[in-house]
Amino acid sequence: MRAPAASAATHQPPQVRETMVAKLKEEFADYDLTYSIGGQARARQAEPPPRPLSLPPSHAPRRPSDVAPARCPWQISFDLFPKGWDKTFCLRYLPEADFDEIHFFGDKFFVGGNDYEIYEHPRTIGHAIKDADPMTTLKILSETFGIPCPEKLSPPGSH
Repeated sequence: MRAPAASAATHQPPQVRETMVAKLKEEFADYDLTYSIGGQARARQAEPPPRPLSLPPSHAPRRPSDVAPARCPWQISFDLFPKGWDKTFCLRYLPEADFDEIHFFGDKFFVGGNDYEIYEHPRTIGHAIKDADPMTTLKILSETFGIPCPEKLSPPGSH
């Protein structure tokens, strides 16, 4: 008997990313790598989970073009790089004597996020963009530096 499909509201994404990162950390423990959450923050959580493909063999697609592209409703990407090659890498090219303040705006500022190291770095002033919205960034810039903030952004290519 097949279990009923979960609704979008109750369905929890599988721990794909966490499981994969844990396995990689275990397998490559002596390589001194950093793992962080990467990609866009706008996961498609409001969409229902993908339904499994369960066609009988006689109805199976014959060509790749017969299959609709798969869409994952959860964010499963992560970044992997040598320690020190995170976003703080750029600071070595900005001499401390030349800059009184360095402001950083990021949406993944939590431990394990790809903005964490530079957000928390002693040379930067980190600003959390909790909704990954460019308008939020502009509002914080306006408040921080006293510059006017537009009411909305113009579409790309319109200027």
